[in-house]
Amino acid sequence: MPLTQEDLSQSFGNTVSRIRDILSQRRVTIGEEKPGEAWLYGGKELEKEIKELKDEIKKKGHIVLQCNVFHFVRSAQIVQNTQNPKPTYYLLIPVNGTPTYRPGERLLPGKAYYTDELPLLSCENWDIIMAALSKGNLT
Repeated sequence: MPLTQEDLSQSFGNTVSRIRDILSQRRVTIGEEKPGEAWLYGGKELEKEIKELKDEIKKKGHIVLQCNVFHFVRSAQIVQNTQNPKPTYYLLIPVNGTPTYRPGERLLPGKAYYTDELPLLSCENWDIIMAALSKGNLT
Protein backbone atom coordinates (compact mmCIF):
# COMPACT_ATOMS: atom_id res chain seq x y z
CA MET A 1 0.00 0.00 0.00
CA PRO A 2 1.43 3.38 -0.89
CA LEU A 3 1.32 6.13 1.69
CA THR A 4 -2.26 7.35 2.00
CA GLN A 5 -3.46 10.28 4.06
CA GLU A 6 -6.66 11.62 5.50
CA ASP A 7 -7.66 14.65 7.52
CA LEU A 8 -8.17 13.99 11.21
CA SER A 9 -11.82 13.98 12.25
CA GLN A 10 -12.80 16.54 14.88
CA SER A 11 -12.79 14.01 17.74
CA PHE A 12 -9.54 12.45 16.50
CA GLY A 13 -7.98 15.91 16.14
CA ASN A 14 -9.13 16.90 19.63
CA THR A 15 -7.43 13.83 21.10
CA VAL A 16 -4.20 14.60 19.22
CA SER A 17 -4.37 18.21 20.48
CA ARG A 18 -4.71 16.99 24.07
CA ILE A 19 -1.71 14.70 23.55
CA ARG A 20 0.27 17.65 22.14
CA ASP A 21 -0.64 19.71 25.24
CA ILE A 22 0.38 16.90 27.59
CA LEU A 23 3.76 16.64 25.83
CA SER A 24 4.39 20.39 25.71
CA GLN A 25 3.57 20.74 29.41
CA ARG A 26 5.81 17.74 30.17
CA ARG A 27 3.05 15.88 31.98
CA VAL A 28 4.55 12.57 30.85
CA THR A 29 7.00 9.95 31.96
CA ILE A 30 9.82 8.67 29.80
CA GLY A 31 9.64 4.95 29.18
CA GLU A 32 11.99 2.91 27.06
CA GLU A 33 14.83 5.14 25.87
CA LYS A 34 17.80 5.11 23.50
CA PRO A 35 19.84 8.00 24.95
CA GLY A 36 20.41 10.77 22.42
CA GLU A 37 18.14 9.07 19.87
CA ALA A 38 14.56 8.40 20.96
CA TRP A 39 12.18 7.61 23.78
CA LEU A 40 8.70 6.31 24.42
CA TYR A 41 6.34 8.60 26.30
CA GLY A 42 4.16 7.27 29.11
CA GLY A 43 2.11 8.35 32.10
CA LYS A 44 -1.48 7.96 33.25
CA GLU A 45 -2.80 11.09 31.55
CA LEU A 46 -1.18 10.16 28.23
CA GLU A 47 -2.37 6.55 28.51
CA LYS A 48 -5.96 7.81 28.89
CA GLU A 49 -5.62 9.78 25.63
CA ILE A 50 -4.00 6.82 23.86
CA LYS A 51 -7.00 4.70 24.87
CA GLU A 52 -9.30 7.37 23.37
CA LEU A 53 -7.20 7.28 20.20
CA LYS A 54 -7.39 3.47 20.00
CA ASP A 55 -11.17 3.66 20.38
CA GLU A 56 -11.35 6.18 17.51
CA ILE A 57 -9.14 3.95 15.34
CA LYS A 58 -11.30 0.90 16.10
CA LYS A 59 -14.46 2.84 15.15
CA LYS A 60 -12.93 3.23 11.69
CA GLY A 61 -12.73 -0.57 11.35
CA HIS A 62 -9.05 -1.10 12.15
CA ILE A 63 -7.63 -3.67 14.56
CA VAL A 64 -5.10 -1.93 16.81
CA LEU A 65 -2.19 -4.16 17.81
CA GLN A 66 -0.15 -1.43 19.46
CA CYS A 67 -0.30 2.37 19.78
CA ASN A 68 2.42 4.58 21.26
CA VAL A 69 3.74 8.12 21.29
CA PHE A 70 7.46 8.57 20.58
CA HIS A 71 10.00 11.39 20.56
CA PHE A 72 12.90 11.25 18.10
CA VAL A 73 15.95 13.49 18.34
CA ARG A 74 16.67 13.14 14.61
CA SER A 75 15.88 10.78 11.75
CA ALA A 76 14.49 7.38 12.67
CA GLN A 77 14.08 4.07 10.90
CA ILE A 78 10.70 2.77 11.99
CA VAL A 79 10.90 -0.88 13.06
CA GLN A 80 8.25 -3.49 13.71
CA ASN A 81 7.87 -4.04 17.43
CA THR A 82 4.95 -6.48 17.47
CA GLN A 83 5.37 -10.13 16.54
CA ASN A 84 2.06 -11.86 16.95
CA PRO A 85 -0.02 -11.10 15.05
CA LYS A 86 2.18 -9.33 12.57
CA PRO A 87 0.94 -5.84 11.63
CA THR A 88 -0.29 -5.47 8.07
CA TYR A 89 -0.05 -1.69 8.03
CA TYR A 90 0.75 1.32 10.20
CA LEU A 91 -0.87 4.59 11.19
CA LEU A 92 1.44 7.60 11.61
CA ILE A 93 0.22 10.88 13.11
CA PRO A 94 2.74 13.69 13.56
CA VAL A 95 2.26 15.54 16.85
CA ASN A 96 5.19 18.00 16.83
CA GLY A 97 7.48 18.56 13.85
CA THR A 98 6.98 17.63 10.21
CA PRO A 99 9.06 14.55 9.41
CA THR A 100 9.93 13.72 5.82
CA TYR A 101 8.63 10.36 4.63
CA ARG A 102 10.41 10.42 1.29
CA PRO A 103 12.26 13.30 -0.35
CA GLY A 104 9.67 16.02 -0.86
CA GLU A 105 6.93 14.13 1.01
CA ARG A 106 6.32 15.54 4.50
CA LEU A 107 3.96 14.23 7.16
CA LEU A 108 1.85 17.22 8.12
CA PRO A 109 0.08 17.99 11.40
CA GLY A 110 -3.68 17.51 11.23
CA LYS A 111 -3.34 14.45 9.00
CA ALA A 112 -3.29 10.70 9.56
CA TYR A 113 -1.07 8.55 7.33
CA TYR A 114 -1.45 4.86 6.55
CA THR A 115 1.35 2.75 5.07
CA ASP A 116 2.52 -0.85 4.92
CA GLU A 117 6.16 0.24 4.73
CA LEU A 118 8.58 0.75 7.60
CA PRO A 119 9.99 4.10 6.51
CA LEU A 120 12.99 6.18 7.45
CA LEU A 121 11.49 9.42 8.75
CA SER A 122 13.71 12.50 8.78
CA CYS A 123 13.32 15.48 11.11
CA GLU A 124 14.91 16.95 14.23
CA ASN A 125 13.25 16.83 17.66
CA TRP A 126 9.82 15.53 16.71
CA ASP A 127 6.98 13.58 18.29
CA ILE A 128 4.75 11.09 16.54
CA ILE A 129 1.90 8.72 17.31
CA MET A 130 2.45 5.31 15.74
CA ALA A 131 -0.06 2.49 15.67
CA ALA A 132 0.51 -1.02 14.34
CA LEU A 133 -2.71 -2.21 12.70
CA SER A 134 -3.98 -5.49 11.35
CA LYS A 135 -6.75 -6.61 9.02
CA GLY A 136 -9.75 -4.39 8.77
CA ASN A 137 -10.90 -1.60 6.52
CA LEU A 138 -8.16 0.77 5.45
CA THR A 139 -10.05 4.04 5.85
